[in-house]
Amino acid sequence: MTPHCIMNDVSGLRRLVDKVAPRERGGAAPPHARLYPSFARMSLTAARYVVLTALLPNLDPHLVKKTLGLDGDKRPYWHNPPAEVRERLKGVVVLDPFAGGGSIPMEVARLGARAVAVEYNPVQWLALKTIQLAMERGKELIDPRAWEMLKKRYRRGFGADMEAICKNGETEKAGPLAREGCRIALELERELARYYPPRNGKRVAHYIWAKQVRCPRCGAWVPLVMSTRLDKVRTLSWRPIYSGADYDVVVEKGEGIKTVDRGDARCPRCGISVTREYVRKNVGHNDRMVVVATEDKELSPATEADRKAYEDVPDPERLSELLLYDPRSVRPPAYGWKRYGDLFNRRQHHYLNRLVDCVKGVEPGVRTVLAWLVARQADYNSRLTSWDPGKLGVMHTMSYKSVRVSWDYVEVNPFAKGAGSLWNALYDVFDGFAFLVHAMDGAGPFEPVLGSALNLPLPDRSVKYVVTDPPYFDSIPYAESYDFYYVWLKRVVGDIYPEAFSFWTLWRDRSAEDISVGGGRTVEHFKTLLKRAFREIRRVLEDGGVVVVFYAHPKREAWVALAEAFVAAGLVVEDVYPLRMWMPTDVQARGKDSITVAYIFVLRTGSATQAVDMELLREEVRETLEGLATSGYSDVDLAMGAYAVAVKLATHMGLRALELAAAAARSVLRRLNAY
Repeated sequence: MTPHCIMNDVSGLRRLVDKVAPRERGGAAPPHARLYPSFARMSLTAARYVVLTALLPNLDPHLVKKTLGLDGDKRPYWHNPPAEVRERLKGVVVLDPFAGGGSIPMEVARLGARAVAVEYNPVQWLALKTIQLAMERGKELIDPRAWEMLKKRYRRGFGADMEAICKNGETEKAGPLAREGCRIALELERELARYYPPRNGKRVAHYIWAKQVRCPRCGAWVPLVMSTRLDKVRTLSWRPIYSGADYDVVVEKGEGIKTVDRGDARCPRCGISVTREYVRKNVGHNDRMVVVATEDKELSPATEADRKAYEDVPDPERLSELLLYDPRSVRPPAYGWKRYGDLFNRRQHHYLNRLVDCVKGVEPGVRTVLAWLVARQADYNSRLTSWDPGKLGVMHTMSYKSVRVSWDYVEVNPFAKGAGSLWNALYDVFDGFAFLVHAMDGAGPFEPVLGSALNLPLPDRSVKYVVTDPPYFDSIPYAESYDFYYVWLKRVVGDIYPEAFSFWTLWRDRSAEDISVGGGRTVEHFKTLLKRAFREIRRVLEDGGVVVVFYAHPKREAWVALAEAFVAAGLVVEDVYPLRMWMPTDVQARGKDSITVAYIFVLRTGSATQAVDMELLREEVRETLEGLATSGYSDVDLAMGAYAVAVKLATHMGLRALELAAAAARSVLRRLNAY
């Protein structure tokens, strides 16, 4: 067995990556992170570091630092690798069988190697196609230099005044993507702006709605809200003032009220408790517009004029696809909202339908990119958004990577300046695609494949390197979560990519080979398919080839599944090390008990031939965990280190070593006061 090497970082470069990589999940995210959704998006810097050190393990540390962009004046992901590194990796093939949003294969190609990116989920595959489009036709669709000049000229906050760029006719300079995007926005504004009338000469940016039920005792309307707070800084909230069974709204100083707690409600008028069963049966579409927010953040009660403008909107043709109820990730069907069309109010749906119609009229390349405009607008303009009283803006539907229920929600005026607007979305799409054009300039081949890790389209023993980030057990039910975007995207690009967008829904037609827990897929389903996937990886791997795997999860079952998959495939862990990937406040980190690191496994072909050596096992566990604790790892991150070393030992000594190592780790963790 290889010596202890989990904390080896002689050059100190990993510590630098540890500082940089988590920031890419927050305010320092690369621009393409706002172009398309990717629930498990990886830091580009982390991906490049892992790929580079796997392919060129003996590279000079100074050249590694330069290649990672850690010595530049911009954020690392802006720096493309030097020509000498790209030349050395020319012709090298790297497979990612779980390509997702593309961070790993993108960095493989940027380093000069050939990236084969296999992805089962059509939404994520379209993201990969967008990266490929940026590489092959990007400069034809958008001029990155002209775009940067427009951004500087129209600088506004952290972005640019996209409305001014469009209305001043400047987009021709940036290319057909910007020209067509602005043309569509202006056309829609001319057609639909009358449904979003101004308030005292000011444009309304956001409409705050509350779902309602009738009180079973007094018959009054009960607004269903977790909080009526509107502005944390100014301590403003709204409150219902009853007149009979109906109510008016006042905006006033105060902390606000709460009428819903864990699904049960309380009537503000008579004080009776309303059961969640009653709420679920009767909530329906009884939404009430309660407050409007203008562009300058003035908050005031909605008026009859506001409501009449809404009622004037024609009834839209609604999405007909059914949602699959899942108590953890897809909850709307429990409240009677069974079709995707139920997740949007009349005005939201009508606007999105017209946006789809307009985008479908442009050429395929531009349409592929602008499809993400539709996805982003649906995400920020549904009945499942929520109001952020700290930022005075909208929290998008998929903020928590699941289709959850939101009691009060925000409707966005697409044509005003504000969070979630069409102008903001246009900026993010243009800026994200321009970044991809820059990033893929001079890159190696990038090949997206719509396929399954269970049936890789490659011959036996044909790949020397596999670098991948497989599904993390039950972290994300991919089919059910991505369906929110899929039902819109297929209406935009279904005729361009029928092989990916001809399914009714992903949960019904594309989940049998989805390697995750959720949506009816069990732990055994996950374990069985993960084993099959790694056996398939072994089939295409050259003898002596290298497999690199990212992994993170707080649950024991997730690590047992990983160890069993490695052993079943005939792969042995040669090295394992931690890499910080998330900030503690990151949604994905919070969803996994404040995990901030992933463990990187480096594997080669082989089998568990070493007998269980308890002394060696205990020593490996003790040295590993003490090293991690000394380096500042704690809590769940440290506990995962115990699982990681246990997985390593299992691949050398057999699966029995997994439980023995876990038991040894528990005594060390108690001594280290990990919990």
